[in-house]
Amino acid sequence: MPCFTSSAYWKVVREMSRKDSQARESQMPNEYELVPQYDARKSFYGKARVRVDDDGNKFLISYGTPVMYWDAKTKNLHRLWDSWSSTAGRHIAEFSHQMEGCVACHKKEWDTMEVEDLPHPL
Repeated sequence: MPCFTSSAYWKVVREMSRKDSQARESQMPNEYELVPQYDARKSFYGKARVRVDDDGNKFLISYGTPVMYWDAKTKNLHRLWDSWSSTAGRHIAEFSHQMEGCVACHKKEWDTMEVEDLPHPL
């Protein structure tokens, strides 16, 4: 088994993640990786994805779980997940910031939102 230095190891991990992400995106043209624009992280490494339906609604998928969506008609965010984690919270804050402009949804705002059902199967 090859011995990697720490930086070489993470370079291989990032490359594998990038290739895996590209393969998934080619299979699902209506889904893309959420790329951090406001978060300090360079990437969420494929753990946060956005799926767009035929009506233009955008669904945040964090670790394979639909957690919130942005309604293209009303331009409102809707909570789908009844829990919170710090990592999913970073995904939620980034997604809400990108959808709503300068307003990012953090735990305080998240707790005030009502949990809704998916409007249709993804």
